[in-house]
Amino acid sequence: MANATLKATFSISSTDLFDSVNLSKTVTDSLTIDGDNRQGLTTMTTSTSYADINIEALAGTTGGGKKAYVYAKNLDSTIDLLFADDGNTAFAKLAPGEFMFYPTADNTKIQVKSASGTPTVEFLLLEVD
Repeated sequence: MANATLKATFSISSTDLFDSVNLSKTVTDSLTIDGDNRQGLTTMTTSTSYADINIEALAGTTGGGKKAYVYAKNLDSTIDLLFADDGNTAFAKLAPGEFMFYPTADNTKIQVKSASGTPTVEFLLLEVD
């Protein structure tokens, strides 16, 4: 698959987080996506058991290990989602409406489950070779 460029921008700000200092930070980066495992923006119904969000194993070689960029958003209005790596070790908990975007390395799979019920997760997974 041909290389692609993903432009990512992250912005945070607050006027009341610290007593006398306003917080305002924006960072932008252009990321080269050159792996074969590209899962477009999609949704999946979760359950209380872990399920993989990647269809095939992550197999990149960047820095001697696997690497992918992952975006995920909890679309539910009341139920938390839990995320785990390929060793079933939880690394993130998204409350209703929360999202995350992060690079992951040395994981063969990314897993998600709900705290209860069957809420929906929205995600994008882009492997880097």
